[in-house]
Amino acid sequence: MSQPERTQSARLLRWRLRSGHTPGPDTVIVVRQAIESALADPELWRIRTEDEILARYAKAGFEVQSLEDVRTTVSQATADKLALVGARPVALPRQFINRRKFRGRLADEIEQLLSEACTPLVHNAAVYGYRADRASAIPVLAAALDPAADDLESLALGLARAKDGAGPFTGMRPLYGDFNAWYLSRVSRTSRSTFRERFARDRA
Repeated sequence: MSQPERTQSARLLRWRLRSGHTPGPDTVIVVRQAIESALADPELWRIRTEDEILARYAKAGFEVQSLEDVRTTVSQATADKLALVGARPVALPRQFINRRKFRGRLADEIEQLLSEACTPLVHNAAVYGYRADRASAIPVLAAALDPAADDLESLALGLARAKDGAGPFTGMRPLYGDFNAWYLSRVSRTSRSTFRERFARDRA
């Protein structure tokens, strides 16, 4: 995709998320149920990188044996280096594959999207010494769509707006995968800033 096409798609995405576009009620219901189903999976909150995070902090000279130790001993500058800013492992190429896999299966797509979005979220929480869960994740997932949003209703409506109609972009079905890749990157950045700010407050 050329740079002008990327710019055009980004502008259209922002318009769809911020405009008064109202998705069909059935779409909102399907999306909300899919969100609830995805976030109810306890495996979603398992920190797969915890040992790696603690080992890297120990290598940097910090005496840490748990995430709780991270909040009291690790410097913010060091934590910042371990936080994910992008969603490279599950970016655009992967989403174009999912375009075919989940066509016509909105609930399955939303569950898959949130499952992948929670990977950088859980990692970034752990980097700053926190264990992410449903309660702490929903505001992050919603704010990734709209900085003013922080609840389940806003998250469901935002995702439904993006997915309503012919893919996330009305009349632009070829760009279907772009929203998912954009959203994963946004969750990664939003989770980093959210837990970074919480870390700074707790250390103040």
